[in-house]
Amino acid sequence: MSENKESGRSSVHRIIDETKKYLSLKKDLLMVEGVEKLTALTTALLLLMLAVILGVSALFYFFFALVYVLAPCVGGMPVAFLIAGAIPLLMLIVAFIFRKQLIINPIVNFLANLFLVDSDRSNTPKNDESEQ
Repeated sequence: MSENKESGRSSVHRIIDETKKYLSLKKDLLMVEGVEKLTALTTALLLLMLAVILGVSALFYFFFALVYVLAPCVGGMPVAFLIAGAIPLLMLIVAFIFRKQLIINPIVNFLANLFLVDSDRSNTPKNDESEQ
């Protein structure tokens, strides 16, 4: 009877030890996935900032070129600068009107796919039987 109690205790201790190992590994997995997702988010933000900076500088030079092209056609540099200044203003108004479709929805979709999609499901190949 004493041996039965000893084997029962050792089984319980073994289960407890395995549970502790499992929880520790699960915690480590969550930390690694968190770092992976934060790295992807940081990379996306840096690429967006770089694209915005380069895009704004390119637009700056394009608008100056537009001013010099428009100046003879519209009667002088001041009118050409007004036209070139109105174009980004109109672009800003359009972006404000369509901000949900142009800005908010893509950001929400990116963050939802990044943080809410199960990484186990995204790593497994999809079953193509339904397409055939």
